[in-house]
Amino acid sequence: MNLNQSTHLKFLFAFLLLIVIHAGIQAQPYVIEDFQVTIQLNELGEMNVKESITVNFNEQRRGIFRKIPYKFKLNGKAYNTNISEINVPGYKNEVSNEGKDKVIKIGDANKILTGLHTYVINYKVQNAIIEYEDGQELYWNLIGPEWDTEIKQSSFKVIIPYPFEIQMQNLLLFTGKSGSKESNGTIAQTASNEISGKANQALFAGEGMTIAIKFPTDYMSGVTKFDTLKSTGIDKKKNKPWFLLIPLMFWGIIRQWWKSKRDKNRFDSNVIPQHYPPKGLTSAHVGAYIDHKVQTRDVISLIPYWATEGFLKVRGLEGGDMELIKVGNLPYDYPEYEHQFFNKIFEDRDSIKFSDAQYKFGTTYYQVKKQIVKELESAGYYDDSYVYMFKTFRWPLICTGMIVAGILTLVFWGSIIIGVGLILAGVASFAFSFFTAPLSEFGQKIHDHIKGLEMFLKQSDNEDEIQKIVNEDPDYFGRMLPFAVALGLDKQWLKKFEPIYETAPFWYDTYYYGQRPTFSHFSESFDVKEITRAFTTSPQVETSSSGGFSDGGFSGGGFGGGGGGSW
Repeated sequence: MNLNQSTHLKFLFAFLLLIVIHAGIQAQPYVIEDFQVTIQLNELGEMNVKESITVNFNEQRRGIFRKIPYKFKLNGKAYNTNISEINVPGYKNEVSNEGKDKVIKIGDANKILTGLHTYVINYKVQNAIIEYEDGQELYWNLIGPEWDTEIKQSSFKVIIPYPFEIQMQNLLLFTGKSGSKESNGTIAQTASNEISGKANQALFAGEGMTIAIKFPTDYMSGVTKFDTLKSTGIDKKKNKPWFLLIPLMFWGIIRQWWKSKRDKNRFDSNVIPQHYPPKGLTSAHVGAYIDHKVQTRDVISLIPYWATEGFLKVRGLEGGDMELIKVGNLPYDYPEYEHQFFNKIFEDRDSIKFSDAQYKFGTTYYQVKKQIVKELESAGYYDDSYVYMFKTFRWPLICTGMIVAGILTLVFWGSIIIGVGLILAGVASFAFSFFTAPLSEFGQKIHDHIKGLEMFLKQSDNEDEIQKIVNEDPDYFGRMLPFAVALGLDKQWLKKFEPIYETAPFWYDTYYYGQRPTFSHFSESFDVKEITRAFTTSPQVETSSSGGFSDGGFSGGGFGGGGGGSW
């Protein structure tokens, strides 16, 4: 390759590169052609800021938004500026607070814009001047690094309240990405009370421009002194290591008190086999109380329970599907949770197929679970004083109080050790409300009775004993099936009765008529998992900154700044 060919290739590569860059810029929804900032400082250190932003919309847009930070950290100290009197002449705008920013949304949702538009944003800033031992300082992000597009031209002017000559070393300008110490621009005192300058080249997305101007001490009145800023560091006097003992002892006392309440009454357990459940308890009650937890099978057991009581029938359909058929309404005095679940199943219908039931009852199922818990806790089965304190709103309220006390200790006293300790103690104490309450004497007897029923349903393999019970109570199998379901023993229970019964329970039928289905057919078809899937499934839903003029600075390190975008 000769020299001329090499030169031609270089020119071609450069030309293609310019085309690519130009195409990339054109692909942006908008660019900022010119960004002018004018700051008028008064004798109180307040700033009236005027931003004139000329935007070229390459695509149809409705306007722009401007984000102006007002919360900062200055050498480990928290600092807030006050931004007020915001207005954008000639354009509809909305102002809101989002995190550390004031957000100005400019434009009309019903008006489409293209081409060149100039927005003038005016606002007032207080507390943006900091006084150090050797002078006062304005450290301001004229253009923040959070704009998402190119800014082709940018310039600024700062008008100060009193004329005086500023040394060049006390005028600094930074450009580029946040943290950059680059100074690709000009800054100068152009009049006795005016400083102005500009960036020497375009600022790309993520780049900004920052100025730092140092004034004599007491040049402006009412300026915040750096030493008065609220420190975000650790005050060792308020955070001595032994202070950790305070929240630890506090939590230890609370834990011991909770333990004493939990262990106050312990009653002897006496479990003997039982043929029937305690009177007045449904299968859902029994299943939930035995392990102190409402599980899916406890709620589902209500379906064979209602069938046995004569309020519905179950029919096997062709293809393996099944159907619930309403026979009658539940009596008025049945528990509220039964009415809620039963009425939801048969809402505006007298029958429902399992295949049609999925995703319709998930919400109701969870509501029913909560109601069962409330019924058990209010039935006298658990220690009343424990339930009163730990199973009502009182304990979460106390824990929240501990957390709030910790936050207040952090904010107003500055003790991180005690504050965080109290917050952790409050969070840990929440766990006490999730422990099972101790049983009352009456509750212990009921629990022993249920354990005895579980013992009989699980262990009884004596066919003669079971046959004797069936002779006395022909519906015994059907009566106990819901309880076997709630206790997770339905498969065992069905097998025990296969040698005894020839036909299925009276409430079970099939799609073909002429003869009663056999017990064996019922045993194979009655699938708790299928019922569960049908009636309990829910649908799935798919800035840091510099601490002083002499410490140096960088782009994006001052107050103000932020950025914006189009919408």
